[in-house]
Amino acid sequence: MQVSTTSFKKIEISEPQGESFGVVLLVHGLNLKPERMKSLGYSLNQMGMTTLNLHLTGSSQMSEFKKIRANTWREDVDYGISVMKRFKGIKAYLGFSLGGLLGLDSLVRGASFDHVFLFAPAVSLRPWTHLARFTSPLGSFVIPSGSSDFYRSHSGTPANAYRALFEIYKNVRSSSRVLQAGAVSGTVFLAKADELVHTPGVRDWFSAGSYCDWRILELDARKNKKSLNHVIIDKTAVGEQNWEAIISEIKRSLSQSPLMMTE
Repeated sequence: MQVSTTSFKKIEISEPQGESFGVVLLVHGLNLKPERMKSLGYSLNQMGMTTLNLHLTGSSQMSEFKKIRANTWREDVDYGISVMKRFKGIKAYLGFSLGGLLGLDSLVRGASFDHVFLFAPAVSLRPWTHLARFTSPLGSFVIPSGSSDFYRSHSGTPANAYRALFEIYKNVRSSSRVLQAGAVSGTVFLAKADELVHTPGVRDWFSAGSYCDWRILELDARKNKKSLNHVIIDKTAVGEQNWEAIISEIKRSLSQSPLMMTE
């Protein structure tokens, strides 16, 4: 299928060859190359969805990454949502890791979507991941990354980026805003052996409160030399069986939208 791609300030827009039934905002993870979200984007294009692949500030320029603040990422997401509103049909959000956390943060701040897909959202973290909190005083100092060159944008992540992430994490975890039951439908994909996100903690968090009716799917662990188990955004990382399960679930969720069924 041919895809029409247009680059804006921070977004790549890809449209299906035929009629579009809606739009999905794609938001990548911390220090992840935005183009690594394209496997999901291409699959969504095949389902008749337009995709907006958002490039978070700092993903291309280390100079911006070193100065990043939580509100800058929030502004990026708000910009993506403003572009999304120009399209007709289903309005969906898909975020990985930090991108998933930003999606929850946008809901806390009053955003609205027809469906939300979250991949390993950073809403509950492993104890060693919390150690990154203590790097905050280091500011622009870059902490080396152990992630694969194939996936990461830079060789390391500045302390300021971790500070921004934990500010958003705190806001989401401590929010008293309660979503109306059924107001937003959602699907959460988790890796059973995630090294960074605490999968049981994420599952428990979503089982309570506003998100208790969201579907949660746990993917079997798969050894892959190119990526951590945490990375569950393409077939190479998760394996063919898991990938088919992911795509099938996304297709099922979108097909249940009244907007899709009226087309």
